[in-house]
Amino acid sequence: MIRFEIDGKEIDPSNIHDIILAKLLENVKKQLHQKIGSMRHPVTGESPVVVVKGKSFDNLSIEVEGSSELVELVQQKLNEDNSMAANTAPTDRIASKEKIVFLCHGSEDKLFVRKLANDLTNRGLKVFFDEWEIGPGDSIREKIDSGLAECTHFVVILTQTSINKPWVNKEIDAAFVQHVEESVVFIPIRLNLSVESLPPLLRAKHSPSFDEYDANFENLVSSIYGISNRPPAGNPPFVIAKKIDGIGISPAAQAIVKLMIERTDTGYSLDPLLTPDAIRTSTSLADDDIADATDELEAGGFVRRHHAFGEGDIGFIYLSPENELFIKFDRYFKEFNAESDAICIAAELVNNDLDGINVEKLASSLGWGPRRMNPAVNYLISRNLAQSGSEMGSNPWTTFWIRKIPATKRFVKDRS
Repeated sequence: MIRFEIDGKEIDPSNIHDIILAKLLENVKKQLHQKIGSMRHPVTGESPVVVVKGKSFDNLSIEVEGSSELVELVQQKLNEDNSMAANTAPTDRIASKEKIVFLCHGSEDKLFVRKLANDLTNRGLKVFFDEWEIGPGDSIREKIDSGLAECTHFVVILTQTSINKPWVNKEIDAAFVQHVEESVVFIPIRLNLSVESLPPLLRAKHSPSFDEYDANFENLVSSIYGISNRPPAGNPPFVIAKKIDGIGISPAAQAIVKLMIERTDTGYSLDPLLTPDAIRTSTSLADDDIADATDELEAGGFVRRHHAFGEGDIGFIYLSPENELFIKFDRYFKEFNAESDAICIAAELVNNDLDGINVEKLASSLGWGPRRMNPAVNYLISRNLAQSGSEMGSNPWTTFWIRKIPATKRFVKDRS
């Protein structure tokens, strides 16, 4: 099963009205089906649950759920093809190929693009510029398609005129699909155009302004060649040096996750509410590190920012966990694991032929408090493996009751 979660909400690609966003998700789904659609646990027959999730469409990652043996098999299969790896930079295939830059533009911007093409060429780059590539009698469509197929970097010059050109938008659509497949690096640049004027898909990508040509040209060349302007890192804070390997998030994000797991009483969303000062004091992280870690965790659907006037550059007045934080990370800091506990709860529902059961009563029979019970219940609910009752007034429990559904039995059978 393949699910999509954007900003914590499950979505169906077929119900997205934006053609490019729908194509993006359908392309990801198609590749995943081709790669692992037929995979099953060799002994139990269990099939994996694959969740493609992120804070936005521009920041998607892949998570695999199932028994540890099945997860390892699926991850090995996915890692055979770098194009399916989550949160990767452009593939080694792009990095090792000759750099070919395709310049997409409107005819009104020809003077600017001609200068850009010459300057890029003088820096050792091969440039697809229509004036140089399309001669008398050539098929424009064939030449453009060939240029798009061969390029490693697609640079689109966005101006007030070009963003409304049908031909420019067709080239952007084609290049963005290649970008999703990680066969091309997509670089939008703005010329006398505000970010607010861009369509939503492009607004989500960094699009540097070229109003100051020289400085921005140098940054563009560095980006194409993969040269970083980042200075060498100094010694990390003590708390960062104590990071856990294999957890899948940065050391700064680990520090915040650990603090939330230590401070929560219930193990579900909004508990605890951490102020910036509380995070600074407990983790010794600088504000820039807190902001970066918060961006990372929010993109993964693990935390929520709470905004108010005067929050400053750190970007929130309170930071709270989402349910997924405890589901994902409890196993690294506690003696229990939400996924394993969820199997136990599902087995209780199925084996005892219980249509529904009070969560507090079931927790008591298992000897668990709210802190352990809630992440396991939320695992079942969030993965559509059980039906839940009302949450209103259920504190300290995440819900009053849960009920088995057909997926509950399949879940127990797969994991037994």
